Amino acid sequence: MKCRIVGNILDAQTKKKIPARITVRSGDVIRTSASGRTYGSGSRFYADGKFWVECKPGRIEIEVSRGFDYAPACESIKAAEGRTIIKKFLLKKWADMRKLGWFCGDNHWHLCHDDLSKVPGLENPPDWKYARLVLRAEGLDYGTEQGSILNNIANCKLQIAKLKSKNPFITAEKEIKHALDGHYAVMDGMKIVTHPFGNIPALNWLTAVRVFSDVVLGNTPEGFDVFCYKKEAEQLMYFLLLNMGARIPGTASTDACLERKFSVCPGSKRVYTCGSDGLSGPENAAKCIRNGNNFVTDGPVFVIFDVDGAAPGSTVIPELGKTYTARVQVFALNRISSIEVIRNGNTVKEFKSLMKQKNYRFRMFYDFKEKGSAWYTVRVTDEYGRSALSNPVYFENPIKTEKFRYSLLCCLGNFTADNTLGNKFFLHARCAVGQGVIKKV
Repeated sequence: MKCRIVGNILDAQTKKKIPARITVRSGDVIRTSASGRTYGSGSRFYADGKFWVECKPGRIEIEVSRGFDYAPACESIKAAEGRTIIKKFLLKKWADMRKLGWFCGDNHWHLCHDDLSKVPGLENPPDWKYARLVLRAEGLDYGTEQGSILNNIANCKLQIAKLKSKNPFITAEKEIKHALDGHYAVMDGMKIVTHPFGNIPALNWLTAVRVFSDVVLGNTPEGFDVFCYKKEAEQLMYFLLLNMGARIPGTASTDACLERKFSVCPGSKRVYTCGSDGLSGPENAAKCIRNGNNFVTDGPVFVIFDVDGAAPGSTVIPELGKTYTARVQVFALNRISSIEVIRNGNTVKEFKSLMKQKNYRFRMFYDFKEKGSAWYTVRVTDEYGRSALSNPVYFENPIKTEKFRYSLLCCLGNFTADNTLGNKFFLHARCAVGQGVIKKV
């Protein structure tokens, strides 16, 4: 006989029910309360304050989580045959970034990306009400949907407007794809280079090969996903663009697809932005991101950074002989393995293993002198390899400023310009000359 486990999900402080993601870590699940909307092998689903799991007798381990601001709650339960077990899951908010003026979102996800008749998806296709539940359960303040096969953009916006609540703030846009050039997410008219390294390391529409030429030609994008598919490669590309003189806000997204059973979770990479110039709140996310006071993260580790009060996105005119102070505030649920101060892509100072305990916040300071044009940022990494990267603070010496005027990118592979595989290897090249034209070979 089967047994049933009923879970109630509560905020530990307010004792109110809250939406969350449920993951069955071990155990033999038969079915859940998610009504055909389970992910993975049926072990992950979402619930609005209450859920149930039917399973075979034995030990079952359940984790309940809600974004990065809450510590997850785990229970190991011995399920007995024919019994119903009721459990209370209390989620404690260990950091409240909203109170500090920061809000977070995912700039690129899909309600229904694929043709359900051709690609196996969920038994119960997602709708906008379900999308709102998922974003709330992931602790997101806003989410930008980047195109769905179910409706055109006008219909999507109409359906979103019918939602009873604006929490989280959801908008619908249409992503832009350029063959062999890159992929751009759109956010309130703002073009963001998304999954710049792609899930295939090749010159195809998934990879941001066009962005280097655009920067040389002065067509700098308004955002760049530093965290998406391969954050190490994406950060390297971002640092190269900054060293070319580009001033691009760093962002993050997941490209999650709610109809795919094996999709990543929306918000598993996210951008936090802080309101400024009288702007605040998720409805102004694009405008706030443009200002550059952002950080990106892929886990419960946050970083707030400034240089003598100049926030990320700001430009400082260096003064000869002056000592500047970088102020870093770190929030971490788990132990921190390193904190790096980065100048022009190189680590100039690293602090390791500062704290042995978990769930903490602290401040640190780093003094330095700067006389040239440069940019500074801070990267914090926890014991599990999850990290937070601040947007840069820029130093610009009007006397010693050099502009890059050339860009050359080459890639060797057995794929053609239209991204089909062949029996031969091809050399793909793209070059650009400042104030000239882009040439393809």
